[in-house]
Formats: sequence, structure tokens, C-alpha cells
Amino acid sequence: MSTPKAVGSLDVVNVISKPWDNNQLETVLSDAIEEYQSRSDAERISLLSPITEVGPAILIVNAEQDSRAHQRSLLATVEGAAYTCRSADSIAQAIESIEADSYDAILIDPQLADARGYHAIASVHAAASDIPLIAIGASDDDEFAVSVVQARAQDYIPRFVLSAPALHRAIGYAIERKRTEQKLTHLAHHDPLTQLANRSLLDERLEQALIRARRRNSMVAVFYLDLDRFKSINDTLGHHCGDTLLADVARRLVGSVRESDTVAGLGGDEFAILLEELHGANEATRLAQRVLNSFATPFRLRGQGINATTSIGIAVYPENGETPTALLKSAVSAMYRAKEIGRNNYQYFSNELHQKAVRRFELETSLGNAIKKRQFTLYLQPQLGLQVGNIECVEALLRWRRDDGSVYYPDEFLEILDETGISAEVGYWTVEQASLLWPRLVDEFGAAPRIAINISPRLLDDPHFATSVNAIFDKHDVKGSNFEFEVSEKSVMADPERVSEMLTHLSQLGIVLTIDNFGTSYSSVSYLPRFPVQRLKLDSSLMADVEHDSDARAMAAALLGDDQQLRFAVEHGCASAQG
Repeated sequence: MSTPKAVGSLDVVNVISKPWDNNQLETVLSDAIEEYQSRSDAERISLLSPITEVGPAILIVNAEQDSRAHQRSLLATVEGAAYTCRSADSIAQAIESIEADSYDAILIDPQLADARGYHAIASVHAAASDIPLIAIGASDDDEFAVSVVQARAQDYIPRFVLSAPALHRAIGYAIERKRTEQKLTHLAHHDPLTQLANRSLLDERLEQALIRARRRNSMVAVFYLDLDRFKSINDTLGHHCGDTLLADVARRLVGSVRESDTVAGLGGDEFAILLEELHGANEATRLAQRVLNSFATPFRLRGQGINATTSIGIAVYPENGETPTALLKSAVSAMYRAKEIGRNNYQYFSNELHQKAVRRFELETSLGNAIKKRQFTLYLQPQLGLQVGNIECVEALLRWRRDDGSVYYPDEFLEILDETGISAEVGYWTVEQASLLWPRLVDEFGAAPRIAINISPRLLDDPHFATSVNAIFDKHDVKGSNFEFEVSEKSVMADPERVSEMLTHLSQLGIVLTIDNFGTSYSSVSYLPRFPVQRLKLDSSLMADVEHDSDARAMAAALLGDDQQLRFAVEHGCASAQG
């Protein structure tokens, strides 16, 4: 016999492998009985107590008074368990009792007057899905027992084999199985990082909320939230700090709304809030403002205060959608509008946004096939040397010519390219086409000017970008010095250290580097020495009032606009202009 081992509050005295020998089994059972009888009374009670020190509350649902009394008496004989029992003689009475009191388990006769078999169990389970059910019936038919378990009972015990140990054990196992089931359900319906409801649970609750709203003619609102500039925080401080921030945001969101509201984590830095039983749009507005206010206090990350904000889109049932999918899409569109007008605000969905969303969806769908259908083309715009008047460089400007002949400019589709993740593919296509174009410029001009190409932030995020560019140049037998890469000031300042490293790799290929739209952020001036750039293209806003704005004059080197601005540019040493 092996040394006894504890499993829960039970002891394992031996293990027999299948198929076993009957004589061996008889010997092992005899030893186990002898071992049990040698225990003290307290030890014996502990072997029959796998549940808890506090007696479980049991609801006995049975139409027969004698059966209810018998089950009570069995539970009363279990030493150390101290069961608390209440009774109900019908499904209706059981549901009333469940609504009034809390129970750890329910013992139910599946053959009741107001529901039988599967329907009896299903009815009680619908009213108490978190309480384990144990069916106790007269039938010993296996098919009947299976049907009862399929109705969500944890176990079925034929009445004629009922005993105190069997019933006590069944209750303990049913409670434990239910706890395990609830843990698994929680994992399936909650975000592991924030412990908020996930998309699956949000969809379920939203579906049920809309059913109730239709029945009660009430209002439901959905908030869709996206953290502002989360990627920059995540990339700068690391993913661990990013996760800490998301968990802190989740706690603040839960603390900002009502207990009846659902806060969901949708992955990454996106969240949603479901609000029911609203008494008008003003209540939704107050809650949205409360959420924004919760971000006012800096978040503590690595011992320092980090400012973070969020943009909120709001959609209301039934005006902005009558299905979960429609409402969420409307809320997303409103969130993008909040981003567009400056972030850290909330916006309601409107008909104008609906039309914009429809158009955006159509553009997204068409853009996905634009490269395959060869709808992109490059237009060349010269950059003139202001001192000599020669063409120093030509910028390759992307245009999208659709099948109907309409032409779209970058400001109409670049944002969509970035958000759909295909801007990198288009960027590599542009480098490839510019490399093919270079020999043609040589044939036409002899000494061809450089070709300038706008580089998207997604290309700068690609650690293999410089290597891939070099491979393209080798493939078409062109040199890096024949090209100029323009990166926006915004993308450079998003992560100066990482971008500086990438620009260094590109500079080593001989590529001339330019910061585009320079001057929109005064802090970028102090970073200039860190970047291996040769040229700056100043933002046109700097030239709006160069004669009267001393700050603009200090920042501006040049932009070509009217004659007055041109004279200013030449006088202050600007070498070239474009446009």
C-alpha cells in the first residue's frame, strides 16, 4: 500500500490501473475500509467535507413533502456540514425563492406539476444560471438522466440510491464543477489584462440591452474610446508600461460610470462603454465628460507622471443604429471625428458622419485593389533653385486614378492607407516606380535631378526598410544619391531615437534626407542636430505672416508663395522652392 496522499480534503490510499484484478481490488478496498475505521471521528468527518467550513444553503424543489423531509434529514446527518435548507414545491415557487435568497446548490425533482424533465431543469437554470443544480428523480433510465444533464443539471441521482454520503458528495462536486465552469466562462468573456468585458461579452450584453430597450421604449448609448497617441507612449516607455497604462485606464473608466454600465476592453488601446436606461442625451453627455475628466490626473509610469487622453465616439439607439453592429460602427465613426478635430473630446454620430462613413468604406474597399489594378501613378513636381533658377529635384507625388477617370490626391486617401495597414505596400511600390523612372529622366535631361519620395510612418516602423530599399536600388541599378526621402516632422517627433537610427541607415545608402512640414512643433528645433538630414521643407503656415510674426520669422527659412514671400526667402538664404 502506498503512503496516503491528500487530494483536497480526501486521502488517496492506493491507485489501481485498468484493467484491474478482482482479488487485488477486494484487497485494496479492505485496506481502505480498515484505514478509514482506524481514523478518529474528527478525521472521518473531514473526509466527508470537501465543501467549506460554513454550511451551504440548499434549496430543495420537490412537490412531495415526504421527499423534501427525507432529503433534509439526510443532509442533517452529515456531521460538520451544517446545511441550511429551504423548500419549494413548484418551479414558480422555486424562482421566487431564488430571487429572494442566495443558494449554494439546488436539489430538484425533474418531475414537477408545472414542468417536467428537460423543461423543469431548464426553467430553473434560466432563473439561476450561477447556482449548480442536482436532479433527484425516480427514474433510473440513462437516457432520461442524460437529458436532465443536457438541460444544465450538474448531476442526476436516482432516488433509490440516495444516501447522506452520496448526496453530500454530489453537492460538493457540483459546487466545485460550477466554480470551474464560471472561471472558464470568465476567461472566455473578459480581457486578461484589464479584466474588463471583452468584445464577445459586450456583443451579448448589447444584444440584450437592445431587446429591453425595444420592449421599454428606452434609450441605449454606446461609447467607443481610443487612447490618443498610445503608440508613442508604448514605443517610448515599453510594452510593460503600456500594459500598466491600459490597466490603469480600465480602472478609471469603471470608476467613472454607473454600476449598471458595462465597460469593455476591445484589444490594444480601444475600449467601449454600454449605457442603458438613459434619461435623454444629456445624461450620456455628462457621463462622457466624466470619463474625459478621469484622464485629467497624470498616470504614474516608471515613477513619472504621464499625460494621456482619449477620444470618444457616441452612438445612440435607435437614432444611430438598431443592431449591435450598426451602433458600434456609428460610435467608431464618431470617434474618428473626435480625433480629427483635436482629440481629447467626445462627438455624437450624425447623418453627416454616416455619409462620410459610407464613403470611407467604399474608398477602403477600392484602395485594397488599387495596386493590383495599377490605379496608382506618380506625378513629378519640380523644386527650383532660387539662386540660379535650375531644377534641383523633382518630387514624385502619388495620385490615385480610378476606373471612372476620377483622380484622388494624397490628402483624400493617405490616412485610410495608414489605418488599413497598406501604406507600407504603397510606399515600397513608390520606391520601385521611382527607381524605374530614374533612367527615363536621365535619357530626357542628361544630368537628371534627384527624385524626392514621401516616406510614410509605417515604412519608418519597418526595421528592414533600409535593407529593402537597398535591394530595390540594386535591382534597378540606381544609386541612393539619385533620391531624396522626405519624412514629416510629425513622424520624426513621434519617436526621435528610433527614427534617427533609421535615418542614419538610409543616409549611409547615400540618400538625401529631408524633414517635411517643418516648423509645426517648436520642440523639434532642439532635436535637429540628432538627425542626419540635409534639407528642411518648412510648413506653409510659417509663411502666412512672416512680415509681422517674429516667431514665424525666426523659424522660417523659406517657402515659395507670392512675390513678397519669395523675396523674403531669397534674402534669408533659402536655396530652393517648390509648388
